[in-house]
Amino acid sequence: HRGQRVFTLGYHSPSLLPGHTPYVRDQADLAAFVRTVADVLRWFRDDLGGQFTTLSKIHSLYAQADGPPG
Repeated sequence: HRGQRVFTLGYHSPSLLPGHTPYVRDQADLAAFVRTVADVLRWFRDDLGGQFTTLSKIHSLYAQADGPPG
């Protein structure tokens, strides 16, 4: 709606090891964390029609357009 063309999802990688962050304290938290990431990715793809890509491809698009698309 606002014209944004790139959606980035990031997380701190220690969150994948229980006990390394306050977000993932145990295996149950890890399972919930992974489900949440999967849910967000499904929403992006299915509800918004988003497409997954790599940082290299985004960089290439920016370079070709002489700036961010959109």
